Amino acid sequence: MPDKLKYKPFSKEEKEYILKRHKELVDNMNKYLPQEQQLFYDKDLEAKLDDQKVVGQYRIAQEIKEVQQKQAQIQKDLQARFGKSQHDPDPLSRTIVYAFDPKDTPEAKQYNERLYKDYLNDPDKVVYLRYKKVLDFNPKQIYDLKDDKLKLAEFYRDNYPLCDEAFAFTSVVNRSNLTPALKDSLKSISAPLETVGFPQLTMHSANSLDFFACPDLNLQQADIIMNNDHELLDTATPELFNTLNYHVQKTTMESPTSYFGKFVENKQKFEDGYFIKNRPEKVEIVNGEPVIKEAKYDQVFNQEPGQFRISQRSADDVFEMTCMTKSFQREYLYNFQNQINNQLNRTSNFDIDRILKERQGGFWERRIKHSTSQEYKDFEKAFRDYNDPNSPDYCRKEKLKNATDAYLNHKGVQDENDLSRLSGTSLIRSELALAVRGALNDQEALAGMVEEQWLDEYQVEVSRQPFLKAEEVEDNGVNVKEMHDDMEKDLEIEDDLNNSMDMN
Repeated sequence: MPDKLKYKPFSKEEKEYILKRHKELVDNMNKYLPQEQQLFYDKDLEAKLDDQKVVGQYRIAQEIKEVQQKQAQIQKDLQARFGKSQHDPDPLSRTIVYAFDPKDTPEAKQYNERLYKDYLNDPDKVVYLRYKKVLDFNPKQIYDLKDDKLKLAEFYRDNYPLCDEAFAFTSVVNRSNLTPALKDSLKSISAPLETVGFPQLTMHSANSLDFFACPDLNLQQADIIMNNDHELLDTATPELFNTLNYHVQKTTMESPTSYFGKFVENKQKFEDGYFIKNRPEKVEIVNGEPVIKEAKYDQVFNQEPGQFRISQRSADDVFEMTCMTKSFQREYLYNFQNQINNQLNRTSNFDIDRILKERQGGFWERRIKHSTSQEYKDFEKAFRDYNDPNSPDYCRKEKLKNATDAYLNHKGVQDENDLSRLSGTSLIRSELALAVRGALNDQEALAGMVEEQWLDEYQVEVSRQPFLKAEEVEDNGVNVKEMHDDMEKDLEIEDDLNNSMDMN
């Protein structure tokens, strides 16, 4: 029995092309490189082509390339049917294509159409649905691969398109209507999220045999070739351009194990949502008072002059980052307001002015004695701010919770059982405060309802990944594509079963 091979080896023809092309590229590039930067033929190249870690990169990259071609055609078809986005800026102009499900099934087509319509109508909604999982990602998954080239390729396959979306995270969300906490965090999270996308540097190039034929270039060599070798560039394929770009970028970007190793050295504990829950900070003393600002992780790790640290984000900042966009906040607040309405047995739409006006004191309190307690004034202001999109305390829990608790404590109210001894404005104000406290306690659940509702609008779950996973195959001429087609049918059957179960 032959040894099992995970990936179909390079064919004789593929090897011959790579070896011949390698010599052509070295000879051509040396015409433009100075003596001290001259290239040499790789005498070990033929042996490398038998390495499963090498051929695996090519097979996986070819697989993803096929997926991406299908996604591009899906986008083209949807644009022809529904038009192009008219949003300016359009945060997803370059990356919406990653989100399409490439399967040729009714469910996938329904999912793609729904997603594209949401993209046209409310791109911030799609930004949340696609990019929240990037924020939730646990970097330990990629750190543990120890920069193994095949494992990184398999990680890319199994996490496509998350890697591409992580790499583009900042450029996408920075053109969305972000919550303030997420906008402030971009200074710190951009570099680590780009590092999560590191495997795409290789995989966008490794779908071509030229990637394996190209000699290993340092930054100076790649720069000289790309700026001077017109003989090569005038005839270069897009894949060869990608390969040359890869040699530039690989020297300017830290690998995942190297970059995230600094977190480990600084005794950071990786977890889901690490970058939501933690942030690097710089502490400055201004006029005798500490001023704390978001910093970059490298400023902490490189021990730049000044006081830097990694701290946990406040609960309000964590919630705001979890919401991501103002579209999500708006939908969450709708649930929050509905819960208060229901608690107060109100049948009309939520109207904060009317609710507070109904709880004004009588003439004697308002005009003569001015006896409205400071606790209620603070509660009323905090309640307004929480519901006001223009307030810095919009949807931020701490201030309203403190004001609510202070008023209820002022009235000696712990729960609804204490309302029986109250009357007049004290009663209806306390009822409102209890309703607000209850809604605040349910903040995460009310936000979860938004995500659940958005996901329920898709019969195919929006977080599912359009990729095919490779299986081990024997070195006996097994057709890898046919194997994947069989896997795709199995996945479709599984999806149908899951959908049927969900409907029951």
